[in-house]
Amino acid sequence: MLVSDSLGVIYCHAQKVGSTVWKRALGLASGDVTDDLIRSKLQDHPRIKENPSKFVHRDAYLQLTGMKRLTNYKKQEQQERIENHFKFLIVRNPLERLYSAYHDKFVLKDATIAPAFKEKHPSFAKNMSFNGFLEGAASDLIKHGQANEHWRPFHLLCHPCSMNYDYIGTTESMAQDGEYILNTRLHRDQNITALFNPLNGPSALRHRINSTEKLIQAYANVSEDVFQSVCKAYEKDFRLFGYECRISDGS
Repeated sequence: MLVSDSLGVIYCHAQKVGSTVWKRALGLASGDVTDDLIRSKLQDHPRIKENPSKFVHRDAYLQLTGMKRLTNYKKQEQQERIENHFKFLIVRNPLERLYSAYHDKFVLKDATIAPAFKEKHPSFAKNMSFNGFLEGAASDLIKHGQANEHWRPFHLLCHPCSMNYDYIGTTESMAQDGEYILNTRLHRDQNITALFNPLNGPSALRHRINSTEKLIQAYANVSEDVFQSVCKAYEKDFRLFGYECRISDGS
């Protein structure tokens, strides 16, 4: 969880739900982190120079914005912020999020996450199918309660049963959520909400455009047993956030 004392905000930044754009928006809202400043700092990070969006996930970006992880504070300081700051998280349909994680980390071949997962699941390593990924991810959760943060259930990342959030948004309504949180609650410049335009936003937003057909095609090749395992592994997220464990064509 990220804390901005200057904004009076606690944000639970789950992966694959637009966390890149939310971190960027909070940085702009702080008034100190301009695009020019980010470009200048990228000179110190040659490995991500070609992909500036990755910079917002670095500790150097948190230092620029003044944001800290909640765990950086002492317990009493944590509790004071939990009681007084505006707390929010953004969620996404678990089925969409799983497909997004698979595409990003395995189809595009992440240099660190993919090898570790394949080593843990040798059968998946042979063909790296979506079915194999779901089987391994669901098994890890059901048997061991473990998952990489990019597909870890929201209830394990953000603890909504013990943290009384002031606002829970979704990727489906991110433009409205951005306007409410940044403009109505934080009273920040409306220009910041342009970041939430689906044509300009992060992958979690862009991939929603014309993504229904791709999602249907991907899950069409998933066995019924594996699909039911996914429903079981993410049952709490489906129930807590009002999603159904089924693929719909939107009609």
